[in-house]
Amino acid sequence: MLSRKRKTITGKSLSLPNTKIKPVKARQLIRRYHHLISKRKLILNKLKTLNDDNTNNDIKKNSLELNKLNQLFKNISKDEKLSMENNMLKIQSINNDNEKLNHLLNYINYELIVSGGIEDYQKASNSGQDPTRGGDSSGILVKWLRDLYKEEQSNEPIAKQTNQSNKNHEKRTALEIGALSVKNKISTCGMFNVTRIDLENSQEIKGIEKQDFMKRPLIQDKNELFDVISCSLVLNFVPEHSARGEMCKRFSSFLKPNGYIFIVLPLPCMENSRYMNKQHFISLMESLGYSSIHYKTAKKVCYMLFQFKSKADNQKMKLFKKKLN
Repeated sequence: MLSRKRKTITGKSLSLPNTKIKPVKARQLIRRYHHLISKRKLILNKLKTLNDDNTNNDIKKNSLELNKLNQLFKNISKDEKLSMENNMLKIQSINNDNEKLNHLLNYINYELIVSGGIEDYQKASNSGQDPTRGGDSSGILVKWLRDLYKEEQSNEPIAKQTNQSNKNHEKRTALEIGALSVKNKISTCGMFNVTRIDLENSQEIKGIEKQDFMKRPLIQDKNELFDVISCSLVLNFVPEHSARGEMCKRFSSFLKPNGYIFIVLPLPCMENSRYMNKQHFISLMESLGYSSIHYKTAKKVCYMLFQFKSKADNQKMKLFKKKLN
């Protein structure tokens, strides 16, 4: 029988190629990571610790802090772990108990950093870019925009078409929120100069800036507005409902007139939600000054493209009440 450990003729072990994360495992890792991040934010708000941007890096650099987390949770029993998980679900009801909140915060940091955390999350997220698992969502965006830009140019008068042809040598600009790679279609198609941001440090740090879109400074120079914003599988992980609305509202502060916003969401958000469906989401975006251009569903996600027409008037903005479908 052949040995499980592959070796050369000289007895040296052969390193096996990195195995891909299975889709079910990848989804579990992604959901778990965002669950922990959202609970950590709730705790920090309760403790009035408003800035958690550098929590991961600070702990990784601090060997004493790492040792402390290991001592607290490395040998945690199943019953203790279950208790911690239950307490996480009840964070909203924990008030005036900073000791309990700090203990929960330490547990979450341990789960995020010592037990894999961001590295596992990024591997799981990148696995979704594999062509066998649906591939790079920005490929759909690029195809849609290439057709739209051709159509827009063909509808212009001939003189304008000539000017536009000259302008096309200057690449359009795109902002990619929640960027995972510098090698996806939006970055390699040659159509855009891409600014990439992500909440956490990426495995490909060069070319991806660590930044929270909600904290990105507003643009003062209109020439620096973007032609396109890509927001793929980001909006659904924003913890609070109101914050999701604020994020949608904020897109327009970074878009040129007639610019495009590309949004990708898990299909159940549209087809298996008590409070949301396709038409309701489109109505929300229309109230913010967008028109729906494309809507496409796949096995597990839906792709949407909106064009920015005019910034919504806060005083005239439609109020959407939470109601069952």
